[in-house]
Amino acid sequence: MTRLGFDHLAEALRDAGSVGEAAELHGRLCGALSLMGEQAIQPWVSESLNDAPANAEQRATPQQLLKNLAEATGKALDAGDMSLQLLLPDDESSLPQRAEALSEWCQGFIHGLGVAGADSEVLRAGVVAEVMADFVEITKVDVDDSGSAEEAETAYAELVEYVRVSVQLVYEELRSVRRDAPSGGRLH
Repeated sequence: MTRLGFDHLAEALRDAGSVGEAAELHGRLCGALSLMGEQAIQPWVSESLNDAPANAEQRATPQQLLKNLAEATGKALDAGDMSLQLLLPDDESSLPQRAEALSEWCQGFIHGLGVAGADSEVLRAGVVAEVMADFVEITKVDVDDSGSAEEAETAYAELVEYVRVSVQLVYEELRSVRRDAPSGGRLH
């Protein structure tokens, strides 16, 4: 997913009356994919748009964009080569905007993982529980003006990388759970 893709997708989602922001929705997708695999895609697309009122021509584009994003994200996670890119604003956006989007991304991931596996014991132990706890802390992130801009940028970049690697670890940790997932799972 290119950085230009973030702006394009965010605009298309707004135009379609989406139920969430682009970063949050991508986090939800990654969380749901971690437990449900490709079974998460269609429910995620439908619920991301929440049957927003629009004519067929307008709705086709956001639905296709979401489906393409979901498929590309699933492939990146399946590859296991750390190629997953978080859907976040580009570096030209202000640091507070990017930090807020990262917070929303983490909230989305927690939501997607929790809803997809609400009854799953695997979410309450080990690596998955640790990552979820860390992501809860990241949702509280705030830009501290006391340091230099360079230090703040470095801290943000480190958080993004931590989240990216952690998502891949969770995905790998839940591989056996995904294989055992029943068909027709519902993402809420």
